[in-house]
Amino acid sequence: MGKRAAAILIIFLMLPNSHMRGALQRPSAGQGQPKPASPPKSARAITPVILASVAGEAIRSDPVLGKQRVKMLEGNRSLYVDITPFPLEYIGAAGDATIVPLEGEVRLQALRRDLQQYFPNETFWKAPLDDIETAISGLLERSQNKRGTRPISSADLSTENLEKAFGKLQESLVTYAAQQHLSLEQSRSPSPGFLVTVKFESPDVNVRVMPYLAYLMCKQLGISFEGQLRQLSEGSHKMSGKYHYIARWSAGPNGHDEGDFEILDDGDVVVFGRKGSQ
Repeated sequence: MGKRAAAILIIFLMLPNSHMRGALQRPSAGQGQPKPASPPKSARAITPVILASVAGEAIRSDPVLGKQRVKMLEGNRSLYVDITPFPLEYIGAAGDATIVPLEGEVRLQALRRDLQQYFPNETFWKAPLDDIETAISGLLERSQNKRGTRPISSADLSTENLEKAFGKLQESLVTYAAQQHLSLEQSRSPSPGFLVTVKFESPDVNVRVMPYLAYLMCKQLGISFEGQLRQLSEGSHKMSGKYHYIARWSAGPNGHDEGDFEILDDGDVVVFGRKGSQ
């Protein structure tokens, strides 16, 4: 299969006095209607159940987070394995400690999905996944503690035990491949993200974005998006996967719009366009 062509995503913003909601267009997929969302008002602690629920929804809805990590190639003669972590900036806001166990949970669920698909009757991968789950639980507990008077940050959390557990899974897969006389292909470095171009057609628009995974967690916990949103300017950016955006502009009383868009390849262009006032 050839390389996917870069896409132009045109996000039509609901300008003042317009009766139209924003819509995201991708030439290969048609148009969609972004879903308005408001931050819930009450917060809850993150439990393992919440972590698993958010990660599960993310790998189903975000094609980058949900990528295949284990698969058979070349007529089942070659085994492909990818246990590399996602860069944390594509998971949530810098410094947020909960993005560390959340990233691990996303990898865990994607790996479990693929291993169950290709090796449903094998047991070599089950104990390593249990060890990964234990390491994630420890990180989740520590992520909600405090250091002195301040909350723990992502920089305070060591992922050594988590990566050791993922490493044991990789060793199990290497051993299995050797026993089955399979060639082995391994991804050895995290995705650096995709180089994309952002354009604004409305001069007074202010756009902020957050990784879609962080958006899902905020909704689940009932907390404000403010700590996760970052300013998006015109120009070139490194981005990857699905994002939630909030756009505002100064003119008119109803200058607000929000929705989602996806970045899937280098060269994608995101245009925040104008929908004429009516």
